[in-house]
Amino acid sequence: MKKIKQISLLLVMLTYLSLTQAKDNQQICIYKSAVISIAIAERNSGMSPQEALPPLKRFAKDGLSLDWIKKAINLVYFNSAFTNANGEVAGNQVYNQCMRPDFEYKPLK
Repeated sequence: MKKIKQISLLLVMLTYLSLTQAKDNQQICIYKSAVISIAIAERNSGMSPQEALPPLKRFAKDGLSLDWIKKAINLVYFNSAFTNANGEVAGNQVYNQCMRPDFEYKPLK
């Protein structure tokens, strides 16, 4: 009986850790989405990359690296794929890719 309780407790702990990790990953994906969306809005409002960085630095306190934030800003400002990007749409795409990094459509058979 003691063994069953230990195994049950272990399963509960593993489930909790798994859910916590999934929640943390989701939160990081939300932050990444927000950084891209905000950077696009800042660019579209005429702010320079140097002006865009300070407000986005707050996400470094939430788990994103400052390096990642700078790369995101540079993508938004200097990558032609983002030239006409809509902040909300791009943010959603970043979120979806972050949550399912290995997701790939497969052709119908």
